[in-house]
Amino acid sequence: MKTPISLNDSIAKSIHDWPTLYACRTDVLHQYFCVNGNGMEWKNGVLVDGYGSSTKAERDLMIENEDEKVAELHERSSVAGLSGDNLVKVSWEIATEEARIRVDVRRRNMETTFRVKNAKLLALIPWKDDDKHPACDVNHCAPKTIYPLCQYACMNEVPDDIQPDWLAGVREMIFWVFCSKPDADQPAQQAANIAFADGVLRTLHTRFGSPEGMPIGRSPSTC
Repeated sequence: MKTPISLNDSIAKSIHDWPTLYACRTDVLHQYFCVNGNGMEWKNGVLVDGYGSSTKAERDLMIENEDEKVAELHERSSVAGLSGDNLVKVSWEIATEEARIRVDVRRRNMETTFRVKNAKLLALIPWKDDDKHPACDVNHCAPKTIYPLCQYACMNEVPDDIQPDWLAGVREMIFWVFCSKPDADQPAQQAANIAFADGVLRTLHTRFGSPEGMPIGRSPSTC
């Protein structure tokens, strides 16, 4: 039987294949273990992606064309009929927006290219609480809002033959759930997620044992 893919290699592959979706390790763990309907299933003790890999052509399409973005700006902006101060003001606003678009597109393209080339490194870098890490913007810094957990989350469907590194990855993601930020629009969701993850963690401890030094469930010192 083919050796199952390691968790780190799977994470690196996900970042490499889908660089506009994942900036670092925990982005992928969150998708794997928390997001319902993520297209993945357990096989031979690891998660297998039902969507498969991206092709180079598909990754090339992830690189944005800044000239197209600027053209879209000019299509929806017009100085027709303007004169004097109004013409100067609107022309300045359009020029400023064009500069912003070019900078933003170039930054995103640099991040995408960086992630493809450095996927194995980024597969080891988790969310952070403080400064931004390479190719990671503020939206990827942690703790962050967790997808609403339910019985269909892959963390809740761990098979008996799960590989040890994948089991450790599930536990790693659970502790990020414990340290997550509440969703301002759904304040009760964080509490529900924590309670769900706590139940999953306790079940894992019962089924597979508790690693030395790891608390059984969530505690004030968890985060």
